[in-house]
Amino acid sequence: TCNPVGESRFLCFQFFRGIVGQGDFALFAVALEQEVRCVPVSVGNPHCIVFCEDADEAPLTTIGAALERHEQFPQGVNVEFVQILDRHHIRMRVWERGSGITMACGTGACASAAAAVKAGFCDSPLVVKLDGGDLNIEILSDSSARMTGPAVIVAECDVED
Repeated sequence: TCNPVGESRFLCFQFFRGIVGQGDFALFAVALEQEVRCVPVSVGNPHCIVFCEDADEAPLTTIGAALERHEQFPQGVNVEFVQILDRHHIRMRVWERGSGITMACGTGACASAAAAVKAGFCDSPLVVKLDGGDLNIEILSDSSARMTGPAVIVAECDVED
């Protein structure tokens, strides 16, 4: 399947107060008494990208949960922990606002890819490796993203009236 996703916007000026450095698109937020460097991105919903050394060991239930409810994000935020594997591959794990740890997040994959390209860590297109499988993300010249990947049935049920 192919899903065109809206423009990636680095919206620190909308999400945060007191940003240091007008040209810097990253923010230092304090969560659980730790300073966390994160990149706020919107692809229609808010995301907070945290680059890390090992996404599999990322503190999703602690730092992720704290950032979701951080005062800088009055509407809440999805928190993605992103490990750079190489110029075209990243590993991402997500703490989704209102849900907790999930296997995948398409808009989070797009936001993470956009942040990795913007930061100069990666080049488009990218493969985003998620707990639920891989997604292919292309960041286009107009800052929009194109996402391709499998669509699978994860559950079936009957609902009675």
